[in-house]
Order: sequence, then C-alpha cells, then structure tokens
Amino acid sequence: GSAYPSLMLEGLFSSQSKIISIHTERTEFFRGEKITGKVKFLLKKPKRVEDVTVILKGTQKVSFATGSGKRRQYRTDKNVFLFKYIILTNLNDIMLPGLHTWPFEFTLDYGIPGSFVYGDYEFSGVVEYCLKAEMTVPNILVRDERFKQVITVKPKLVHHPSDFSINMAQAEEFVEFLCCVAKGTVKITANTPKILYSPGETIDICIHTDATQS
Repeated sequence: GSAYPSLMLEGLFSSQSKIISIHTERTEFFRGEKITGKVKFLLKKPKRVEDVTVILKGTQKVSFATGSGKRRQYRTDKNVFLFKYIILTNLNDIMLPGLHTWPFEFTLDYGIPGSFVYGDYEFSGVVEYCLKAEMTVPNILVRDERFKQVITVKPKLVHHPSDFSINMAQAEEFVEFLCCVAKGTVKITANTPKILYSPGETIDICIHTDATQS
C-alpha cells in the first residue's frame, strides 16, 4: 500500500489539548486570502500561563525509493511557510477558570504552493498546512497545551472572460448493418459551461445525441 497518507498525517493529531482549541469559519483558503479565527481556552481551575501563540506552518514532505538491488528509502521534510501570531507573551500570570477567547488574523502569501498529496509504491509527496495554538507555562514539570487543525490552501486563479465560454465537441458517424447496409448517421455533441476549473471543482458535462436511420 501507499505510504503517503501516514506521511501526511504523522503526529498531526497526537496529544491534542482538551482545554485549548482553534476555531475558523472554514478550513479551505486561497493563496493571498486573510485567515481569521479565534483561540479558546476552557479552564476548570486556575492555570499559570507564560505565552499564547498561533502558528501557521506549511511543510513539504517527500519520500521515495531508488537504486537497484537493495531498495533504499529516502525522506526529506522542508518548511515552505511559517507564520507566528503572538497573542500573549511573557505574561507569567494566573488565568482564572472559565472560557477565554482571543481573536487572530493573518494573510497567506501569494507565492506559497497549494496543498498537494500524491503517492504510489515508489514515491509520495505532500504539501500540507496546519494551524497550531500553543499555550506555554513557566513550570517545566507542567505540560504545555497544544492544538492542531489542518487547513487546505488552494491556488487563486485569475480568470479571463474566455475561460467561461462554452466548450463544445462534436462527432458524427455513419451506421451500417452487416457492413454494407446503410442505416443512417449518429451525431453526438458534448459541452461544458466553461473551459477552466479549479482543483476539486465539479465538471458538468452535457451530452446530446441525434440519430437518424432508414
């Protein structure tokens, strides 16, 4: 089986915090778009807090096998985008029990690659993005709180008016019976409402048939 699903999600939801979470209106965004959301803390008892940050991290991961004879596995990870939004810093104060909400916003770069997943037996490649909320505490014996949410980054296409013109294709065939008796013609027409689509968009195809026979 393919290795790329585990490559994409490895460790992504491990050790999810139960008191800190990220909330956005949606999980799919275009390059250059502004992401807005909220970080929420639900505390049942007082907790000393030092820093609260939101991080958007984009990672490129590649794994492949090469060579003859003995199979060799190679893997490489590379950060393609990293943005840190600081909500609180050097606070070192006690937060009281209750629900605490903090807004955040930032804009995605136009030049970052879109989310991508591909994999087969010999090669897998992933470009993935995730939002991470972190709440650090000054006591090294107390665990920091972390929460991750996967988001999808889509390329923003610049459309030309001709991209939305109707695309049409036609084919016509003569029909014969027993290789020599003409029975008429069959005409098939297929069209789509436009010629340019974004990844993940549904393509509507309309097919018409016109048959005449003797």
